[in-house]
Amino acid sequence: MLEVSDGPSYTYRLGDAPPVTCALPTGQKFLDLILWRKAYELTIITRQSRLTDEVCGPATAIARCSGLDPTPGRGSLSFISLMKELWRTPGVVASSTLADCQATLARLAAEPGSGTTDNRLIWQPYYAAIAPLADGNQDAIGRSFENALEAHKEYWSATAELRKNIEGVISLPLTALAALAWDRGLRFHVESDYLPWSWVTGDVFRPAAPAS
Repeated sequence: MLEVSDGPSYTYRLGDAPPVTCALPTGQKFLDLILWRKAYELTIITRQSRLTDEVCGPATAIARCSGLDPTPGRGSLSFISLMKELWRTPGVVASSTLADCQATLARLAAEPGSGTTDNRLIWQPYYAAIAPLADGNQDAIGRSFENALEAHKEYWSATAELRKNIEGVISLPLTALAALAWDRGLRFHVESDYLPWSWVTGDVFRPAAPAS
């Protein structure tokens, strides 16, 4: 992950690899939050909890130093804070961070020309799936993922260009949320090509049993 140092530089370190320090011009935005989000999701899906802890470590401080947009969404300060809370604190459903994200989405949805399609089909269903996960609501969680995946399909199948986009093939954000839910004991099942079930349960990432 990226870490702040005393001077105009940043340090990149992943797992046990040696750290690499690079010079950084003052004022440059130096945390790629799209990559941060994917690292967060993939470490959760693959059950690399130590790496998830490292991904979550300094990200908020670095994001704040980078002057990022506080609006909830892909690569925002509030999004990072919420993801960290979700990883570290299962009861995040009562969090003011989640409430702020949902309130901002509602406000944006009411503003004309504010990118309402991805708001309605990507972000609102995504945040709606967080509440039953964090609250441990066994009855509601499967339905929330079904709704979010239907919205995902509607969004990514809307045009020929979107249908070719690799981002739409599998919903990494929803898969990571579902994996967290499964690991916290919530049992549900959703049939969807966008949500590989062996990724949700973690079966595909477990070492094979030794041959007898």
